[in-house]
Amino acid sequence: ASGPPASTVGARKAAKRGRQKAKKGPRIRQGSPQEEAALAAHLKALAPAPAHLSDAGALAEVLVALGRDAAAAALQAALSKLVADQKAAAAYVEAHPPAEDLTAPPAKAAPPREEDGWKWHCLRPVTLEQLPAYN
Repeated sequence: ASGPPASTVGARKAAKRGRQKAKKGPRIRQGSPQEEAALAAHLKALAPAPAHLSDAGALAEVLVALGRDAAAAALQAALSKLVADQKAAAAYVEAHPPAEDLTAPPAKAAPPREEDGWKWHCLRPVTLEQLPAYN
C-alpha cells in the first residue's frame, strides 16, 4: 500500500533560504557597537593572498615574454599600489584601534546635587488631599 510521494517543496525552500543566508555572511550594521571593530578587521583582511601575488607575477612574466611590456608594467604598478594601500590601512588601524566596547552598560549617573533639589521636589507624587478644592 503505497501512497502519494511526500512533498519536499517546503524543505527545499528552507534549505535554499539557509544557503542564501550563508552566502550573505555577517553584515556590518551602520551605527552598531561592533561597526568599528568589524571595519578594522575587514581592512586587515583586504591583503592579497600570496597565491594571488604569485599568479600576478607569473602573468607579468608571460606578458613580458609576449612583448607586452607596457601591460606588465601597468599590472605591476597597480598591484604594488594595492599592496601599499592595504599595508597603510592596516598600519592606521593598528595605530588607531577601535574604541572600547560600546556594548558595556553606561556608567552610573552622579547623585543629585543639593541645588537640584527643587527639581526632585516638583517630581514628588501628589495625593488627592494635597490638591486644592475647586468648587
